Parts: sequence; C-alpha cells; structure tokens
Amino acid sequence: MNNIIGSYFHRIVNKLDRSTIQNIEVISRDGQVLANSIHVQEGISPAIIRSIICELDINAPQQLIYNNSGEYTVIGTPLMSSNDLLGVILAEVRNLRKGEQMIATIRTSLETFIEHHQTLQEEVTATSRDEDIIHELLGTKKNELEEQISYKLFKSLKTLGFDLFLLRSVILIELEKKTNTYFNINLDLGYESSIETFKNKVVSAIKANKYLNNQDVVAFYDNNHIVVLKAFLDVGNIGKLYFALDNICHAIMKDLDAAKIFAYRIAYGGIYNNLFAVKKSFQEAEDTIRLGSMFQEDHGIYTADYGLLEHISYYLPPILKQKTVQDILSKLKKADGSIDLDLLFIAEGFVDQCMNLMKTANTLHLHRNTVAGKIEKFKLKTGLDPERNFKDAFLTKMTALSVKIENFGQIKSDQISEL
Repeated sequence: MNNIIGSYFHRIVNKLDRSTIQNIEVISRDGQVLANSIHVQEGISPAIIRSIICELDINAPQQLIYNNSGEYTVIGTPLMSSNDLLGVILAEVRNLRKGEQMIATIRTSLETFIEHHQTLQEEVTATSRDEDIIHELLGTKKNELEEQISYKLFKSLKTLGFDLFLLRSVILIELEKKTNTYFNINLDLGYESSIETFKNKVVSAIKANKYLNNQDVVAFYDNNHIVVLKAFLDVGNIGKLYFALDNICHAIMKDLDAAKIFAYRIAYGGIYNNLFAVKKSFQEAEDTIRLGSMFQEDHGIYTADYGLLEHISYYLPPILKQKTVQDILSKLKKADGSIDLDLLFIAEGFVDQCMNLMKTANTLHLHRNTVAGKIEKFKLKTGLDPERNFKDAFLTKMTALSVKIENFGQIKSDQISEL
C-alpha cells in the first residue's frame, strides 16, 4: 500500500499550488511515513504527529485537526478506506483557508484512488480464485480426484460459500484466433498485459449475464478456452435444466457478440449431481465442439441433439467399432488396399435422402443412373441393403460417420461433400 499511495500522492501534489503549503505528509496509524512532499530528513515534528493522531475520531472521517505548536500551523485529517482508518494526512500551511481546501482535496483524491485500487484487486482475486477452482477440478489426475477434491477443494469451496450439493454442468467456450492484414488477435503471442486485459473483458461480460449467480464459476482454462461451471437446483425434471442450458448459451452468445469477441464456439456437457463428474461434463462439451466443428458450418452454439447421429457414432462402444464398422470397411477395400470412400459416402447420401434416388442424385450432383449403380455395388460388396431395413441404413450411416470422425481433415473435400 505504501508504494501505491506514494506514487499517486506525488502525482496529486505536483498539480497543487505549493505557495500556500510548506509540506504535506501521509502518516500511518503507527506513525510511519507513507509519503511526503519534500526530500529532507526532518519533516513535521513527531510530537505534532502524535498529538494529531491522538485527536483523530474515526466516526468523523472529514474532520480537520489543527496544531499551532510549530513554526507553521499543521492541519491533520484522517485517511479512510471502507470505514477503516489507514492513517492521517498532515499539511504545514502558510495560508489557513487555502490549506484547508487543499488537504480536503488531497484526502478525497487519495481515498477515491485507494477504493478504486482495492476494487481492482478484489476483481483480480476473484478471477484468480475462479481459475484456481477450474484448474483444480479439471486438471486433477483421475486416481487422485476423490482425495484432492475431498480434502483440499471441498474445504475451499465451502469457505467461499459454494453449495456442494447442487447439480452442475460445464459450459465450454472455445475462442478462435484470427489474423488479417489489419489486426492480429492471437492469445499465444506473449503480450501478457494485452492477454490479461482481454481475459478480464471476456470474463466480465459473461459474469454479468442475468442467468449466472454467485454459485457459478467463470474462468479461462487456457488462453483459448473459457469454462463456465453452471449450478442448478434439482427441480425434478432434468429436461427442463437442459432447456435452461440452451437459453443460457444463447444469452452468453449475445453477451460475447455485444462485447465484440471474435469467433467462438459454445457447447455444454452433461448435468451431474456431484463435483466428481465435472471433468466428465467438460470432456463431453469438448467432444461436442469437436464434432460441431466437423459437421456444422456456422460458428456459435453446438449441442448434442443437433448432431445426434454424429454423437451416437462418436460414442459407439469399441466392440461395435472394432467388429461391425471395421468389418464393413474391410468389405469396401479396393485392389490397392484403400477404402472406397466414394461408394461409402454415396450410400450415406442415399440414407440421408430417405432412399430416394432422385434426391440423392441432385444433392450429390450425380446422374440418377450413376447413383443407382453405386448403391447396387455397395449392397453387393457389404451385404447391407439400406432400403430393406432400418438396421442396415443405420450401420451405413454409422460407418460413414466413423470414417469422417476418424479422418477429419485428411479426407479430400470432393469425397466428403456432404459433410
């Protein structure tokens, strides 16, 4: 606090008319000099300082105390912050009336500055606290999760007033770095002050959302991901809570748009009734964003129900992937050992268009007879007939999606035009 008061104190004093004041000092409650306006060994007499400190009344924060025992009249006034006495401001004055006005100005300026500084510190502390909570919950190793949360984090959360028995879900916001010739937004550039300013702006915008409260935690997980740990009361209807999550994400999207945040993706994970599952909810949100970035063209909100089949394919049990899907793919191998993706994706398009040859041809920009021939070839090679039953149609779709998910970014765009 000494350095903070001192630096701002000198900025104030340098703007004052010094002709009416001999010296100005800021003294702590225990008599230590926090700041003074002259660079000399001897300032205001210690006896005068003690006398004025003894007369201070914290219930009269704007009082002025006078002492005429020295060469100049000394005026003292308390320096307060949040009803706490920080110290006293003393001024040796040549002109009493102007001295009174000046010391009142200094007191008001210093108290305003201290209040502003403390507010900033509280914001930084709250931000750091939330980041610590998020990293503790999401960064804990699996075999240490229960012990660390039980004995370390639980105590901290309880002290901070968090209800540990609320339902919770992770809302994940992924920010996209962009660069063009006019500006460069890249949170990995290393400009620490710019990064922190940006982070504070984003977190403040989200925390101000009307759907969030003091049981919710908002913090950056890394430079490109923000985690919102949203708490819910158990209303006995989990469907309503997922509907509420949709509304919250839309509200956050509006906040980010209003704050002119660049491109982003939002998704949420499952709602769970204990903190042990927060990491699982985070992983689900990550998976939803990953799938959304593959199959959804527009940035914004990604949800599992909008990518239902993609999620089903992604979460297929390993036994189905290793046995059923791989068996179908092995039957689609060409002479050179590669998979006939053209055949597979035309069959998928056929399923997507409810086994309508004309619609499939129009969608894929192929001749109807070409599509018909490809479908017959697919049936012959795999033994699947999507027109015959739902199971074969489902397996065709799951196989195509599994390939796209597994090879995202590697399959040629002309082979996956239906992505």
